[in-house]
Amino acid sequence: MSSSINEAWPQAGNALTANVRSNFAAAKAEIEALQLKATGLNAAGTALDGVVIGGETPAAGTFTDIIATGNILSNGVVTVSQTGPDPLTIERTGGFNKWTFRTTAGGLTGLSNQALIIKPSFGASAGEFAIKTSTADSGTADLVISTTGDVGIGIAPVTGARLLLPQENDPVTPTLAFGDGDTGFYEQSDDILELAIGGVVKAELAGTFIGSRTGGGWRLFHVVASATLPPYAFSDDPDTGMGSAALDQLSLIAGSVEGIRIEESAGIIKVAVGSIVSPDGTLHVHTASAGAVTAHNDADEGVFENSAAGGISILTPNASDSNIYFGSSTTNVGAFIRWKYDFSALIVSTLKAGSNISIQGGSAATGVSVDDSTTAGDTRFLVYDVDNATLERVTVGAADSGGTNFKVLRIPN
Repeated sequence: MSSSINEAWPQAGNALTANVRSNFAAAKAEIEALQLKATGLNAAGTALDGVVIGGETPAAGTFTDIIATGNILSNGVVTVSQTGPDPLTIERTGGFNKWTFRTTAGGLTGLSNQALIIKPSFGASAGEFAIKTSTADSGTADLVISTTGDVGIGIAPVTGARLLLPQENDPVTPTLAFGDGDTGFYEQSDDILELAIGGVVKAELAGTFIGSRTGGGWRLFHVVASATLPPYAFSDDPDTGMGSAALDQLSLIAGSVEGIRIEESAGIIKVAVGSIVSPDGTLHVHTASAGAVTAHNDADEGVFENSAAGGISILTPNASDSNIYFGSSTTNVGAFIRWKYDFSALIVSTLKAGSNISIQGGSAATGVSVDDSTTAGDTRFLVYDVDNATLERVTVGAADSGGTNFKVLRIPN
C-alpha cells in the first residue's frame, strides 16, 4: 500500500509542529488500515485450516504458511480436507500434477482407499491426460485423452480415431450399449462389428457384408451386382439371391446361375425364365435357343422356347377338366378347348351364337367348318369345294337314300 507520510520533512532537529502532527496522523491511519488487513488474513487462515502446501502439516486451528507465488512447489503436496485428511490430494510426480480423490481418510501415503486418480499418464505417451478409478496407481487408465485430442475408454487412444472403445466379445454387455445395457454394438473380432438386441446378436457388419449371422438369414454383400453375382443373398448361401445384369433389370440367381430375369422398358415389364439375355414377350420360358427366331408380336405374352421338343402341359385328375379358355371384353369364355380323361373326348367349342369352328390347311386355306345350324336336312358341317371355290354345307338325303337305314350326305354340284 502507498504511504502518505512525507519523508522530506526533517526527522531530527527543528520541525514545524503542523508537519509533525500531519505525519503522526498519517501514520495512525496506516496502522489502523494494517490492523484491518491482519484481521482479514486471520479469518482467511482459519478458513484454510487443513490445507497443506509443500508437505507441511498444520496444527489444528492454526494458519498455514502460503507460498507467495501461489504455485505448488516441486514434489510438494496440497491436501484439501473437511473432516479428515486426504479426500483430495494434489501432488507433484514425474513433473506433472496428480489428483487423488479418496473415499475415506488415508493419509498422504498408501493407495488402499483411492477412488479416483487423475494424472497425465498411466504408462501411456507423455503429455496424455489419464483418469483411473482403482486402488492401484498403475495399469491401464479408464479414460485417456491424447495430446492430439483423441480419446480412449479402457484402451490407449489411436491418433485420428477421435473415440476408441475396447473390443468386447459379448452381446449381453456390448461395448457401446443403450437403455438397460444389453442392446448396442461391439467388435466380435477384428474388423467385425456386431449388433446385439436384448443380449442376442441380430446382425453383423464386416468389410464385405452386413447381415444376419443365423444360417439362412439375410445378408447384403459389398459387391458389384451382375446376372450371376447377387449382392442380396443369404448368410450361408452367398451365390443365391438377387442381382442385376443392367439398369432396369432384376435377376433371381440360384447357385450363381440366373434363373429369372425381370426387365422394364417403356413401362412394360417382361419376365424371362431360364438362361436368356432378353425375353421375346411378357413371359418367356427359355430352356435353350430354338435358333434365330423371335416370337410374333401378336402372340408374345407367353413364349416357351427350347432347342428340342417343347410344349405346355396341363395336368388334372381323370375326372376333372383340362381347359384352355379364350375370352374377350364381352365374355371371359368365348371359346375353349377341353379334355377330360373319363369323358374320352377332346372338345373344341365356341359359345357365341352364329359362330363356327374352321380347320384350315396350308396358306390358311379353310378346309372344313362347323357351325350351329338348326335347319332341317342340314348338317353343321361345311366342306370347301375347290371346284366352286366355296364352302358347301353337307346336307342329309332322304331316308334310305344311302341304302336301307342309311341316308346320303350331299353337297351341291
